[in-house]
Amino acid sequence: MMIQAFNQEMSLIVKEFGGFILKYVGDAVLAFFVVPAHKSEAKAACINAVNCAKYMLRITREAINPILNRYNCPEMNLRIGIDIGENAIIQSGWDIHPNITNVEKIGNNITKKEQPFIKKPVYDVLGYTTSIAVKMTALASPNHMVIGQLVYDVLDDDQKSVFQHLAISPEIWSYVNTNTGGNIYYLYTNK
Repeated sequence: MMIQAFNQEMSLIVKEFGGFILKYVGDAVLAFFVVPAHKSEAKAACINAVNCAKYMLRITREAINPILNRYNCPEMNLRIGIDIGENAIIQSGWDIHPNITNVEKIGNNITKKEQPFIKKPVYDVLGYTTSIAVKMTALASPNHMVIGQLVYDVLDDDQKSVFQHLAISPEIWSYVNTNTGGNIYYLYTNK
């Protein structure tokens, strides 16, 4: 019930900031923000994603955890990773559900309509950026976010002041990005 309530709250926050929920994986929420084709508009998507993450952390700290404390439950700790780049949207399969509206009652007789199941496509997002964002999330301290260099670079000075460079050993983080000249891709975490 706690995970369901958490997922619902986080989904509402993502939607409020213009994002979309891709899927839930256990207690994780995978969301994305669409960057328009015109790259100059990437700044707005990055700012929305960062502000969304800040709000997720705040709601957890100020609303969810106080309720959990009241009932002697362990607090939730969030780790958030944010990056920007191209991904591919693919259909990964089909979601098949019984068609509960396929039964029709006429008098005392119950008849079935022709389609006993509803078949809906299941989509997924694949790409280097998604993979990197998931790995960045694992590097975040509890109740912190980690953003990639490309996200950090589009923020203004006031927004950048909330973050600090995340020093990580090359044995742990050695990813390079062609957009950063093939050098180590820097990560930043909120202070």
